[in-house]
Amino acid sequence: MAMRHGEVADNIQEIMRKNGVDVVTFTWPDFYKVSDRERIKVEFQTDLALSLKALGLLICYGAVVVLVAKDFGFARVKV
Repeated sequence: MAMRHGEVADNIQEIMRKNGVDVVTFTWPDFYKVSDRERIKVEFQTDLALSLKALGLLICYGAVVVLVAKDFGFARVKV
């Protein structure tokens, strides 16, 4: 059975913690593995974004990768 959005959010947070990173990119095939799904609907993407937000994480769904980053200024630049 596919993982629920909260479980996927916890899984992603744990991956980031274990690797000591502030941002992670998954290729879509890897994201399917992380989420234990064969298809990902828009509703799941929305629910996952809310679960990640509760953990202080942001998610962006691109054409090639899915990016998850901590919601704080970890790579600031002067403008």
